[in-house]
Amino acid sequence: MEQYKVLMIDDDELIARSTAEYFNILDVKTAYVTSFDAAVDFLGKNNVSLLLLDMLLPMMACHLLQKKM
Repeated sequence: MEQYKVLMIDDDELIARSTAEYFNILDVKTAYVTSFDAAVDFLGKNNVSLLLLDMLLPMMACHLLQKKM
């Protein structure tokens, strides 16, 4: 199981990828996904300390992701 500090979740891949790259440049191990299902799968295989979520992600999805952590 990988140890990430941050998981960036955004359906806009450019935003998700560039944000993750920025954090990685700052030595904060960051991954990104572009869907709720991908986030659930990622969290099932990896640990994170912080989720960065798209503001338009439905609140119920945010609650379910929190439970996966």
